[in-house]
Amino acid sequence: MASLIKNQILKHLSKFTKNLSTDKISLSTLKGEGELSNLELDEHVLTELLDLPTWLNIKKATCNHVGIKIQWTKLKSQPIVLCLDEIIVEMETCETPREQPKTENDSNSSYRNHGKYGFIDRVIDGIFVRINSVLVKLVSKTFQASVELSRLTVQSMTPRWKPSENLRDSRAKDTENDAILLFKEIEWQNTRIHASSVDIGTTDFSSPLRLIANQAKIRITMKKKIADSSIIATRLQLYLDDLLWVLTKTQLKEAILYANSLSKIIENSSAQSKQRAAEKLQVLKILLAEDKSPQTLSPSHGPQPPPARSPPLYYDVKSTSYHVFINPINLHLCDDSNKDRLWNIEGGSMQITVYKFCMDFYPFHPAGSERDQWHNYETVGTRNSWVQGLFAEFKKDAVNIKSMAVSAQVTPLANQRQTKPGSTARQPQSPAKSKQTKLLESCCVVKVKDIAVYMVSTSSTKQSTLHKFLAADKQVPLPSDTCTSLIHLQYTDYFFPEEMQYPGMIFII
Repeated sequence: MASLIKNQILKHLSKFTKNLSTDKISLSTLKGEGELSNLELDEHVLTELLDLPTWLNIKKATCNHVGIKIQWTKLKSQPIVLCLDEIIVEMETCETPREQPKTENDSNSSYRNHGKYGFIDRVIDGIFVRINSVLVKLVSKTFQASVELSRLTVQSMTPRWKPSENLRDSRAKDTENDAILLFKEIEWQNTRIHASSVDIGTTDFSSPLRLIANQAKIRITMKKKIADSSIIATRLQLYLDDLLWVLTKTQLKEAILYANSLSKIIENSSAQSKQRAAEKLQVLKILLAEDKSPQTLSPSHGPQPPPARSPPLYYDVKSTSYHVFINPINLHLCDDSNKDRLWNIEGGSMQITVYKFCMDFYPFHPAGSERDQWHNYETVGTRNSWVQGLFAEFKKDAVNIKSMAVSAQVTPLANQRQTKPGSTARQPQSPAKSKQTKLLESCCVVKVKDIAVYMVSTSSTKQSTLHKFLAADKQVPLPSDTCTSLIHLQYTDYFFPEEMQYPGMIFII
């Protein structure tokens, strides 16, 4: 009996691990408890499972000890519990983006069940995980960094983000779209980030960066298709509490240097991701060629309340989005030494506090369509009016350039038929039969509720005696068509998903 259960465990875990054998599994069948030691995780499967950007690559991932507890008679209602001691992940940056499969079928997704969403999928999705520590090591050409997370837990939640006592409460079925919604929360106690230069001799300054954050959590809402268990869309929300960052002038220069070293490879990875946006939208049932709904914008004069929906549609995920919430951010700017001061005060420092920082990223969406279904999105001012004017101008230019390109293709073919009367020339391709594509957009929104810059202080200055140098005047009422945030920045990038020669295609706007 024990050997049979070991083989079943080996069958499922071998999809995520390397060189796993039954002699590494210690199992007590009647108690439903087991132990595994010295596991080496499959870096390729882990990369795909975490959906890492293509500028990052996992070199190695290990776990020293795993404890398993299974309640055999309550698998439908109670989760399998995994207790891991320490996980070490080694990563590196890629100068050229990793190759991605062209289609979902080409991906290395052997761990996935491509059949109908069933009992095994519900058991795996409901697993409860507790990890003592996670250490991530990142190596780049310019710097090396480490991220350490302590006391991490992964558990299923209810749609209202309460711990579920029964696994059935952690799922919501969307019968209209034949999909199921899953709610997971990842929580940990402390975050420590350390970064330093790889080669100290390359710069005139070298001071390691240290960043500390208290309790944090990630809330993940996944929408899966019941027919084939594939993921349709995901919403990821990161919450950080009380982020503290102490920076000297040298460390600030180091941070800028590290950011500049990553900017180019991140830009190349983003361009690669845009090429696959059309495929992802088709998975979301937003057909690029058959979408008959006009992409028009209605004038708006302020944030619109979300439409009332009944569960589970209230928690539905219409499109993939990523969100970061940090409150507060305490930034302390300090002197390096007595010889190189930023101000004429010995041991001087300046504190900058940012309240309710929020960043939302919507990676792909049909350009110009309504945004009322975007999670945590506010329509500000008269944006829709002037964006609609930009679309009209772009459509006019695209039509003119397209007609010029078609006429330029017809003239050489006509001359070729005149020079060779007996030859058969290829007919020019009709514009109506050309390949079609649609203009897409990605949007990034940054919001800050309030910000305060304090006067320069010393180590002997009490916190209660700090005076604000720059702060918002909350007594002044804001106009009715503005948002509730002090700072609201929005960047929208419009792009075509396929690689193409402009304007040799028909553009649907």
